[in-house]
Amino acid sequence: MPQLTNSKAILVVEDEPLIRLDTTCTLEAAGFKVVEAENADEALHQIRHNPEIGLVITDINMPGTMSGLALAMRVRELWPRIRVVVASGQSMLFKEVAALGLPFLRKPVQTSELTQTAWRQLR
Repeated sequence: MPQLTNSKAILVVEDEPLIRLDTTCTLEAAGFKVVEAENADEALHQIRHNPEIGLVITDINMPGTMSGLALAMRVRELWPRIRVVVASGQSMLFKEVAALGLPFLRKPVQTSELTQTAWRQLR
């Protein structure tokens, strides 16, 4: 993997604590700065208060006021410079995500796929 030269942070939005921890640890081990959020509301707060965020990796199904897809659309609308990747164990959602022009990671996400996707999105 190329040396990380981008100082942008990745926001991991995942309501399952173990999945969030695993994703965060994987990305940090690859050299990325990572910020975490448990749901879309917390994610929006993190984005508003952390200008370093350049990529959001979000689950689709989460508790709170909006889904990961709604979060993705809100981020694109309000912060078009921030890239968004959607992750889900429900592969049937791939077409819906693809129709929105968003990259899709199928859970469980392989370490190499996660880090390569993050690298490509932050280049």
